[in-house]
Amino acid sequence: MKKHIFKTLVFALILTLIFTTSGFALTFDDVEGEPYEEAVDMLTEIGAITGDTDGLYHPMDNLTRAQACAIIIRTINPSDAELYGTATQKVPDSGFTDMAGYTWAAPYINYAVAHDITNGVGQGKFAPGATVKTTELITFTLRAMGHTDKTLQGVWPDNYMAKAKALNLLKGLQADLPLYATKWMTAQAVFNGLDDILKAHEDSGKDSVVTKGLTYVAGSFNADITTFDGKPLSSKVKVFTYGSKSQYKSSMALPSSEGEYQLSTVYKYKNVATPAFYLMDGGKITQLILPSDVGFTGTVYGVVNDIVQVKNVKGDTVYALKTLAAGREITWLCEAGYNPTTDVTTRTAGDVFKMVSKNGTIKSGIQIATSDPADTFTEYTTVMTPVFSRDGVVVRLTSASGSLYELKEGVVVYIFDGKDKYEAGKSSDIKKGKDVRLFHVSDEKMQIVEIAIVSD
Repeated sequence: MKKHIFKTLVFALILTLIFTTSGFALTFDDVEGEPYEEAVDMLTEIGAITGDTDGLYHPMDNLTRAQACAIIIRTINPSDAELYGTATQKVPDSGFTDMAGYTWAAPYINYAVAHDITNGVGQGKFAPGATVKTTELITFTLRAMGHTDKTLQGVWPDNYMAKAKALNLLKGLQADLPLYATKWMTAQAVFNGLDDILKAHEDSGKDSVVTKGLTYVAGSFNADITTFDGKPLSSKVKVFTYGSKSQYKSSMALPSSEGEYQLSTVYKYKNVATPAFYLMDGGKITQLILPSDVGFTGTVYGVVNDIVQVKNVKGDTVYALKTLAAGREITWLCEAGYNPTTDVTTRTAGDVFKMVSKNGTIKSGIQIATSDPADTFTEYTTVMTPVFSRDGVVVRLTSASGSLYELKEGVVVYIFDGKDKYEAGKSSDIKKGKDVRLFHVSDEKMQIVEIAIVSD
């Protein structure tokens, strides 16, 4: 679940660090004492902005559209899986034709397009190297806060600028705004909207189920789980399950009671063909109601956060595994009669498990990795092992003469609290001084790391 950081809490932490750490200086020399110092410090602390190679911020410089977009997305702080995809799931490409030379910015721009923060400059282009205009910066920020062209009446950019003024988003900016946004203006505007940005991208939990105005279809999810029946899925699509596949038909009466539905996740339905009732808004599917007895069929690799007992669609009491798999929180029901606790006895020790699913149900025989390089599911470490150094995607363990491993693009990282819980991490969490366990889960060449457990 996405962590919600309120700016008052974060800045309190910054002040604590300043006054308790000997010689610690957060503020850039060319920002210290300026009215926008607090905004720059905050966004630096959360990793949204950085200084230049000379150690200064250069607040009066302008930014490109790619840089401004990256700042907005780094403020949201999505997981690596959402930015870079995983070994089993790609992220949708923005489709812009002018991204050559901007590989570094592509993940941020892809995310921004998927979450309706930008739609480019027209004709299939984003203009990543163009200097960002103040109106464009404010538009990015407001859309990251959850506002859209549909909800803001009027003509762009006047409608966005009027909304920004009403929300006090322009606080601290000069009254006569320049055509192009400077770095300090960018920091101040994003800082002003920080709480609303974080709230807009926080997991909202179970929303109300809409049972009227739905369309019935027998369709399929694609391999990247970005479309169903060829129609794009909203980045915030809600998935609920009800009943069995055999019940589904266009004339099926859906119950109005919220208690009849279970909240699921779209990431459980890779390549799944199923009947469904769906709701569309703005050209994207925003809600799906699916049978309870459909889901992914294939091999699942993940960590287990909890084991509980629930009722399946037939009314049987079965075990359910609350997992992180492919960087996502997914709960899987086990087949009737299978007690996974016998196979998942070391789930609190940093183990990754290989599970086989059929129609979204975990079959008996959950496995742990072996140390045999001939196997496709191999662990290189067996116990938590210190990282001695990291150079790009190459990690060396234990010592200067320790083994070298290459981190696969899209490596899945889980942070382990040392007791019994995991949360999604980032590739950047694998660094010197951290203890890790490294796993290989495919037919690719050995020494490639596809899943890593990092000790908190």
